[in-house]
Amino acid sequence: MNSRRDLVGGPSASVFPPRLAGINQGLSLPPSVKISYDFTRVVSGGSEYYANFGRFDHFVSTSDQRRQIFVVSDLNVSPLWEINIGVGIGTTTATDRPIVNVILGRRFDLGVRHSAID
Repeated sequence: MNSRRDLVGGPSASVFPPRLAGINQGLSLPPSVKISYDFTRVVSGGSEYYANFGRFDHFVSTSDQRRQIFVVSDLNVSPLWEINIGVGIGTTTATDRPIVNVILGRRFDLGVRHSAID
């Protein structure tokens, strides 16, 4: 099921999703990376990394940067629904230390045609 995100082919995925954050407080581009492996068509597991270095016009000091590392599992419970469960830690003083994250995801068909690889 995760093949829609494959960059390296096969049952693994490496994702570098671009996103803008903090529109009201100045623009920033917080980097994030996900590496996962599909153990079955239903279960995948891997790790995720999130960071925020501050606004484009003012990077914050290293101790004030937010960095988090998660061990995650994705459960593809149906063709339309996915549950992402993760346990993580913050690696700087500005970040929460222990973190538990649960995301319920819903897939939408926006009429985009995928290649045969998907």
